[in-house]
Amino acid sequence: MSGCDRIKKAASLAQAGEGGRQVVSLAAVREIASSEGLAVRELEVELLMNNLVPHRYLRNIGTLGMDGQAKLLMSSAAVIGCGGLGGWIVELLARVGVGRLTLIDGDVFSESNLNRQALCTEANLGRSKAEAAAARVLEINSAVETVPCPLMMTQDNAKALLEKNNIVFDALDNLPSRLLLLETSQSLGIPMIHGAIAGWWGQVSKCESDALASLWRNKGEKGIETVVGTPGFTPSYTASLQVALGVRLLLGKKTPSGLLWMDLEGPALEKISL
Repeated sequence: MSGCDRIKKAASLAQAGEGGRQVVSLAAVREIASSEGLAVRELEVELLMNNLVPHRYLRNIGTLGMDGQAKLLMSSAAVIGCGGLGGWIVELLARVGVGRLTLIDGDVFSESNLNRQALCTEANLGRSKAEAAAARVLEINSAVETVPCPLMMTQDNAKALLEKNNIVFDALDNLPSRLLLLETSQSLGIPMIHGAIAGWWGQVSKCESDALASLWRNKGEKGIETVVGTPGFTPSYTASLQVALGVRLLLGKKTPSGLLWMDLEGPALEKISL
């Protein structure tokens, strides 16, 4: 079946949705993709480019647009750390439809993760965080390709892990790894969205300069979170800001510079120049 015939078939199965858009159900998308030997993501992009909306993305379109949704599906992102911040980042990227996710974490779940990590449950204690992240993506959005990497990022493997991505999300919990991530992403010309959390506080930044790196080099390996802990609401809020910033960047929209600092006890959200 030609591309034109596929679109005609999808259009014949479409129903009217919100805003007068023509919506194609997940079942129909899967049926057509299977019969054509296409990946679901390939077909979803094709539909969007022909003004047909895969139903799963209907509530994205008013914000992102048809072209924007297609662009996200054709994008690749790496999430470094699949724990507190990273678990929520993975959840949001899968739901918004970023098409390929490299999920990097050499750790496994422990009981102390249960209070805040979206992917951690009592049933999967001891399971690889990277593999759990990939399984969660499959449950949410089977069109998204995952590359689970159950290993720690090192000087030796960092470039190979990151080089095929359009963006990287920093969800790390120690400064040496964060510095390595920044240096590697800068050497590859890949934008990095930084996030960090502790207690009531979080911070997010698109790392465009060495200002943050200079601060990190003067600190110890761990931050204040070892003292104040991290309740569950802080990573979920911080991850949302990271993903929003990352989506803007992937769509080619102007993204703010500086550091976004949040105090959820206040509550307050401030923009700090670096």
